[in-house]
Amino acid sequence: GRMETLAVSLLPEILASATLPSGGSLKSRAVRYDWMVLAGACANGSSQVSQKIVSELISSMIAALRSCQEDQGAPAMALAYLVRNGGRNVGAAFHGLLPPGPTPFDVINEMCKPLHQGSSEDEMMDSQVDIERGPLRVGMSVLRLPGSGAKEEEAANDAIERAGSILPYLIPAYECPSSASSRCRLAQFVNQILPPLSVWDEVKLYVAFPLLAAVLNGLSEDWKTLDSATLMTLRSMITYLAQFSISSYHDAHARSAAASCLFSILFHCCQDDGCDGDVHLFRKLSEEAVYPELTGSTTRLKEEIGNSVMAPTSSSSLLQTSESLHSSLSRVEDTISFLGILGSAAACKGGPFSLTADKISSFLIELACTGTSQLPFT
Repeated sequence: GRMETLAVSLLPEILASATLPSGGSLKSRAVRYDWMVLAGACANGSSQVSQKIVSELISSMIAALRSCQEDQGAPAMALAYLVRNGGRNVGAAFHGLLPPGPTPFDVINEMCKPLHQGSSEDEMMDSQVDIERGPLRVGMSVLRLPGSGAKEEEAANDAIERAGSILPYLIPAYECPSSASSRCRLAQFVNQILPPLSVWDEVKLYVAFPLLAAVLNGLSEDWKTLDSATLMTLRSMITYLAQFSISSYHDAHARSAAASCLFSILFHCCQDDGCDGDVHLFRKLSEEAVYPELTGSTTRLKEEIGNSVMAPTSSSSLLQTSESLHSSLSRVEDTISFLGILGSAAACKGGPFSLTADKISSFLIELACTGTSQLPFT
C-alpha cells in the first residue's frame, strides 16, 4: 500500500547515505541511523528485500574499490552492520548472489587488483590499438620488459594495506551459517594459488585466507556434509598451508589465517578412527615442514649470536645486529609455535592421535625447561 510505496521511494536515498563515510567526531560516528533502517528492513522484510539491499551494497563496494577515494570501506562497514543486526536473510542474500549481477567474488577480485588501475588499463588499450593499426612487429627492438620489481612490490603492498582496512568488515559475512555455500569456491580459489609464485599471488592469499578461515571455523557439524571433491581439495592444501604458515617470507596476518585454516582441516578432515595415513600426516608435516625450518632458523640464530660478539660497537652496527637477532629469534619462535598448533590439533582429535600430541607436548615442555630436547618422531 502507501507505506510500501514510500519505502520503495526512500530506499535509494537511504542506500546512498549508508555507503557514505561516517563524518564528525568519534561519538557522532557511533550511531548510523541509515544502517539501522536498512537492518530493520532486512530483519522484518521478505528475502527479496534483503537481496535488493545486499546487492546494492555489493555494487557500492565494487564501485568504491575501483574509485580513487581515500575511504573505501564505508559500504563494507554497512554490510557488516547488516550481517550482525539484519537477521538471517542478509547472509543468505550475500552468498546467494549470482552472475550477471554483482557477487561476493567480484569484491574479492577487486581487492586483489592494484589501486588506481585505470592508467594501466589505458596503456593496455593503447597497445591493443597499436597492434590493430598494422601488422605484428617482431624483434628485440620492440620487446617490452616488465616493470621494476620494486614498483610491483609497492603496488602489491598498497593493495594489501587497502584489503586490510576492508577485510574486518567483510569477514562477518563469511562467519554466518549461509557461508557454507561459498566454501567450495573459496577452497578452489586458494588451492589454485598455492604455492604463491608472485607478489600478486601473495595479495590474493592475504585476501582469501581470512575468509576461508572464517568459513571453515564456522562449519562445525556441517563438515559431515562436505562433498568428497571439496574434502579432497582441502586435504590437498595441507602441506602447502603448513609451509606457508611457517615461512617468515609471507605476511604475518596471512600466515596466521593460513594456520587457522590448517588447524580446521586437520581437526575435521582426518578420520576419527585414526587410520594410519591420517596419524602419519602429523609426522609428515613435522618432518617436511617443521624440522627443516627449525634446523635452518636455529643455525641462523647461532650464526647471528656469533656475529654479534664479533661486531663493532658503533651505534649503527649494534642496531643492525639487534634487528638481525630479533628476526632470527622470531623465526625460531614461529616454528615452535607452529609445532604447538600441530600438537593442539592432534590433542583435539584425541583417540589414536593422542600419542602424537603427547610427543609434541613432551618436546615443547622439555625444551622450555632445559633448553634442549630431541625432536619428536626422530
